[in-house]
Amino acid sequence: MSETSSNAIPAYLPLRNDLIGEEPYGAPQLDVPVCLNVNENPYAPEPAVVETIAQRVKEIAPTLNRYPDREHIELRKAFSTYLERESGVKLSVDQLWGANGSNEIMLQLFQAFGGPGRIALGCDPTYSMYPEYARDTFTTWKLAHRNADFTLNVDRVIEAIAEVKPSMVLLTSPNNPTGTPLPMADIERILAACETADVAGAGASATLSSSSTRRTWSSASPARRARSRSSRTTRTSPSAAR
Repeated sequence: MSETSSNAIPAYLPLRNDLIGEEPYGAPQLDVPVCLNVNENPYAPEPAVVETIAQRVKEIAPTLNRYPDREHIELRKAFSTYLERESGVKLSVDQLWGANGSNEIMLQLFQAFGGPGRIALGCDPTYSMYPEYARDTFTTWKLAHRNADFTLNVDRVIEAIAEVKPSMVLLTSPNNPTGTPLPMADIERILAACETADVAGAGASATLSSSSTRRTWSSASPARRARSRSSRTTRTSPSAAR
């Protein structure tokens, strides 16, 4: 980070040593018809949608002097209804939560399950923000390398789980940036390994399977419960997707 950069942090500020020289993350904002780099919807909302949004804003505007429901109950109920309609899977409000995009969700997961003395395991090449979440939460970041064709080397991941004892295992499907899908059978094998794995600084490991349109969390608990939880899904908005 140069002293002339518009993003430069003044030298007189006591910045964390591990952040010195870092540049803020951000996908380029390009004036092009289709932005694949941020997975934006190239089509503007229909007029009826715009009208509905405007009407709802008008309805809630008189309440803007108060904080909204901090638990987002109505929003989570809407998530549940939407997901049941789209997938046939019924989730309770307690199984869903709202956030400002996938980055906030991932950071919250690292804050909850990572931290000093804990390890997160990823499979490279993968999403470049994962090690940033780890750094920001003082979580040690370790890797199990993928195969030459970018498929997941499940045996290598299981060996790494036993070796590094992570409190978090991150699996991405389709993988970013390779687009490689992850079969459910592979996820289940890794979940089974997490059930019996020793974990440094924690009692059990959490397996996170993520993509640009879903977030799945399964704790390392009895197998049938882990497999059941692996189907829990929350959708993110197109603007939040990677």
